[in-house]
Amino acid sequence: MITKRVFLTILVKKLMISLMLPMDDENSARAVKRMEEAIQRRIPKSQLSGAYLVLGTRYEDLDQIDKAIDCYNKSIQLWANDPIVYFWRGELLFQQGQYNKARLDFETALSLSSPNSSYYSLEREQAQDLIKRIS
Repeated sequence: MITKRVFLTILVKKLMISLMLPMDDENSARAVKRMEEAIQRRIPKSQLSGAYLVLGTRYEDLDQIDKAIDCYNKSIQLWANDPIVYFWRGELLFQQGQYNKARLDFETALSLSSPNSSYYSLEREQAQDLIKRIS
C-alpha cells in the first residue's frame, strides 16, 4: 500500500522533471498550476526547495518575474546552500536594475560554489562578469 507521503514525493519528482523540459506558454502555465497544487498539498519539506526553484524557472518563462523572484526567495528560505538559486535570482534582480541586491546574490552564489567545479562554471563566469559591470 502506498502512503500519501510516498505518493506526493513521486508526484513532485515527476512534476519537477516535466517542468524542466522545454514548453510553450500554454504548457508552462499548465505546469505551473500543477506544481502550485502539489505545493499546496503539503509535499514533503525535503522537496519544497526544489519545487520552488523549478516553479520559479517556469514563472520566468511566462515573464512573471516578480513571481519567479518570490519562488526563488522561498527556495532560499528552505535551503540556503544552493548556489544556482542565487545565480538565477541575481540575474532577475540585475535585469530589474536592483544592482546592489544582485551583487549580493552573485557574491553569495560564488561563495557557495566551488571554483574548481565545472558544474556551475558558466554561472560563475556570468556572475563575475555582472559584478564587474555593477562596479
